[in-house]
Amino acid sequence: MVSLGDASRSVKVCVLILASLQIGLTAGIVMGWPAFQRLLIDNNVYSNLCTEGQAPCNAQVLQMNSIYDAGIFANTGSPVLTGVILDRFGPKRTNIISSILFIAGCAVLSCALKFGMNIYAVGYGLLGFSGPGIYVSLFHLCNLVPEYQGSVLSGFSGIFTISSFVFNLFEIVLSRGLFSLSLMSLFLVFAVCLSPLLLIGWFIWPHAPIGAQTPETEPLLANVNDEYHDLSSGKHHLSTLPLVEQVRSPLFWLMTLWILAGSFPGVFFSGTVDVMFVGDQKYLSTLFNYIWALGFVCVPLLGLVIDKTGMHVALIITTTIMLSFCTLAIFATQSPILAIICFVCASVGTVFHWGCFYSYIGKTFGFVSMGKIVGINSLFVAASTLLQYPLLWLTFNKFSGNFAIPSIFVLCGASPILILPIYYTRWHYKRVFHLSRLRWKYMYYEPPVQSSHGNYPGASTVSQSPTHDPHRSQIYMPQGRTSPLLINDSDDA
Repeated sequence: MVSLGDASRSVKVCVLILASLQIGLTAGIVMGWPAFQRLLIDNNVYSNLCTEGQAPCNAQVLQMNSIYDAGIFANTGSPVLTGVILDRFGPKRTNIISSILFIAGCAVLSCALKFGMNIYAVGYGLLGFSGPGIYVSLFHLCNLVPEYQGSVLSGFSGIFTISSFVFNLFEIVLSRGLFSLSLMSLFLVFAVCLSPLLLIGWFIWPHAPIGAQTPETEPLLANVNDEYHDLSSGKHHLSTLPLVEQVRSPLFWLMTLWILAGSFPGVFFSGTVDVMFVGDQKYLSTLFNYIWALGFVCVPLLGLVIDKTGMHVALIITTTIMLSFCTLAIFATQSPILAIICFVCASVGTVFHWGCFYSYIGKTFGFVSMGKIVGINSLFVAASTLLQYPLLWLTFNKFSGNFAIPSIFVLCGASPILILPIYYTRWHYKRVFHLSRLRWKYMYYEPPVQSSHGNYPGASTVSQSPTHDPHRSQIYMPQGRTSPLLINDSDDA
């Protein structure tokens, strides 16, 4: 049987389309909370907490928000476990297990709606938990087309946002009375429709990551044009090092701070947008769902930026968009125009943010320990989502429903997102300078004639031309660290 890595171009494209379909239907479905919250309200979930005829009310919204917290915590925290499963058992088993859990989540929500059981958080948590397992288990497929690796990774991140539109489709089907389905039966139909993807994946997903190289087999090269390796200095690319050494590197912690500071604004905004815009502005919360899901159209742009201009440019653009979103969120309720611009920044910024995150991990740390790297970072992100509920409680009970005040707090918390782009950009231009100087020395510099008998007049000489020196890459490599991807064997800092 021919492996996917050796398959024809058309087969590889079909596999990527199938992976995109599975991601688009499952991975980020919990991010469609505003639409799901409206569906729950329409089905009178927790309506007993409100005074008769006054639903929805703050008590109902806060109780429902616990469902969102369970789903988003599971969604951001599950890579801790799924990453270990991915690295230990491979992408195929990870995908199958996650798909089964997703279908189980649909079944639990259907039972909760049918029998009035208070297990909505369990079902929503299963949807959130299984999504990243499906998502991360398909990342290695970007190696099917290595020349477009960055574009595929960012594409998967963009398609992740499309899955948030699934509950909007549920809303359309129910509001128009299509097929005469209830929300309970719609979950069952959705689970049945996903079953063929599970079966197809069982037969075609590979057991091992495609194109993955282990530290023992990845080539370590040192020549004048190699910006990632310097054997003469005892340094190695981060992707060749054990997980412990990768986690101890500055690039890991800067990346963790970047994803942590940039993820919470989107989590808080998407979780509260349905209660932020009320009355005459109610239509804006529905519009947000559509704009949020349409962020995937920016995927080709992100892939182009990463592949053609470099990661440092992508980080700068992403950080600028995310800070603009956080700033506009403060004034979003004051003007529909500002709200729409804020929605666009939130959608595009989220796609760029997670796209850069996964591309950064793949390019910096490789795919061998990618599951664990993602899992460790997701643990911090999941912990930050627990701040969403108390911040919403403060908004209702202390800030009189004024969302501008918590938005200011969110902006202050997002400010550390600036650190990684500054560090990475500084390294990039420093590396460009070093490599330019290195190439100049290599091309034009002729070492002085050295004596084989001493440095006194009349001594015979032997010209040491760099053209015939097999060690010239070591002689003319610039001293000092030329790349943050390089770790000195004697210095773990």
